[in-house]
Amino acid sequence: MRPVEATTPAAASERARSGVLETRPLRVAVVGARRVRQGTGPFLARHARACGAEVRGVIGTSLASAEAARAELAPLGLSPRADTRLEGLLRNEPLDVLIVASPAGTHAPWLHAALRAGLHVLCEKPLLAGPGDSDAALRAGAREAAALAEAFAARSLALSETCQWTHTLPVFWLLHGSRDLDGVRRFEMVLQPVEPARRGWLESLPHPLSLLQAVAPGSARVEDPRHERSGGGEILSFTFAGGTRRIRASVEIRPRAETPRRAEYALDGRWLHRRVDPSGQAVTYETGPPVDRSWRTVDPMKIAVRAFLARVAALHCGEPALADAALVQRQELLAALLAACPVA
Repeated sequence: MRPVEATTPAAASERARSGVLETRPLRVAVVGARRVRQGTGPFLARHARACGAEVRGVIGTSLASAEAARAELAPLGLSPRADTRLEGLLRNEPLDVLIVASPAGTHAPWLHAALRAGLHVLCEKPLLAGPGDSDAALRAGAREAAALAEAFAARSLALSETCQWTHTLPVFWLLHGSRDLDGVRRFEMVLQPVEPARRGWLESLPHPLSLLQAVAPGSARVEDPRHERSGGGEILSFTFAGGTRRIRASVEIRPRAETPRRAEYALDGRWLHRRVDPSGQAVTYETGPPVDRSWRTVDPMKIAVRAFLARVAALHCGEPALADAALVQRQELLAALLAACPVA
């Protein structure tokens, strides 16, 4: 496990302690801002700007890739500075937030660099786990995530994952007419990641886990995970034990390279199906029969970005920072479930 560096209080922490209120836009940089391997960087940059932030920089593995990312964002009206290192970018651009959208397994160096620099971080899921990690490495990564969460909180910095599906629960309540989450005993989800096996599960599992945490908050564990292949897909079944609650869960992945991709979940047999608008700017949710209702809304990822930026603003205004217990727990649950999934 990589040690978490001891640091002095960041400028953001000092502002929080002083109680100084700031009205200027938050300044953001994005790692992995290109649409490579189905990356979310361009969408996160666009959403950050739409939510009032200034996208000041993009960071790539090479200057050529960083410049390409900058060019791809130009049609959105963005002209960030391009660099290959956070330290280099900070010499020219003051920042508040780092959005980490690079591929899974590459996030750790950026998280540590952001912590040293005193930046808040919104990180693509999963936080630390990578496709080549052994079961032991996954467990070690979960412990490192816990240390990082505490270190960020100690500096009054926010650290979050882009788990946007929790923001669809209000639509679920609206369409199904019920907010009785305490009574939920069965959960199902179907997703279509690009790749199968461990890589597909790595991309997919944070979604159902974050939803289950929202349905049954508090201390949780997964029990009896079982993997099986079904036609062209894979199914992972397990029991989510949260507090006094026990929810039987089933997650199915059906790999698909082309868009649009299927995504839907059900609570006790009540389904919410996602239909992405061709523009990518809006999403329609449908219940299907027998209720057959629908609701068109903005991309929940935009809502997640807005919520994160609001959290950062609150910290800058002096709100106390607490380590995100759900984020830490999600890494532990992810490690336990991935251990039941085949590598290939």
